[in-house]
Amino acid sequence: AHTAGPSANTYATLRIVVEATGNAKFYIDGTLVKSVDTAVATTAILIPFIGGNSADDADVATDVSIDYIYFSHARPSSNA
Repeated sequence: AHTAGPSANTYATLRIVVEATGNAKFYIDGTLVKSVDTAVATTAILIPFIGGNSADDADVATDVSIDYIYFSHARPSSNA
């Protein structure tokens, strides 16, 4: 969670990097906003998922415009 909310009618670039060590880094518009050491087990199989949630859990309909989504990962050496 980040203390600053989004701005209406303004695109933002969100990025999550999970390193081989399991550390995760979270960026907004290229600026590192949070790091979590050992956030992911190094043996975990990761499946991309995108979700949204309100900070105050209010049920308010919201339109979100997404320009593109890019996932990248090294290809595993086997299907094991």
